[in-house]
Amino acid sequence: MTDSQAFVPSSTAGAKQAVLRLDTLELIPGVRVISVRGELDILTAPALVKRVGQELAGGPRGLILDLSQLGFLGSSGISVLIDARDAAFRSNVPLRLVCASRAVLRPLEATGVAGLFGISGKLSDALRYHNVDSR
Repeated sequence: MTDSQAFVPSSTAGAKQAVLRLDTLELIPGVRVISVRGELDILTAPALVKRVGQELAGGPRGLILDLSQLGFLGSSGISVLIDARDAAFRSNVPLRLVCASRAVLRPLEATGVAGLFGISGKLSDALRYHNVDSR
């Protein structure tokens, strides 16, 4: 199952528009994967907040945020990830991040929050964390 969302907030004339694309997949039963592409910052973070809430409301047995195609992670994005972790914990849903790029790992490490998350370098590794191979 896939659904997509492109988010382009309104901006002032001539200003660059931030873009965030979210694709939600269920590659194995009960484990939802939200693929996050683009920039996660103050303008785009609310779209991810909404999507995480929708997915957790469905009662998955696991949630993976695939950040492998994220080009920028701002402080608001980090805050959203921490909130997602807390919401998943309250819902008793394991949350795992997929990221290997410096653009994502560096801000998580520099702010000292990388240790709050289970982080996998590849989606297949995150899926194995849920005791199911992606093949």
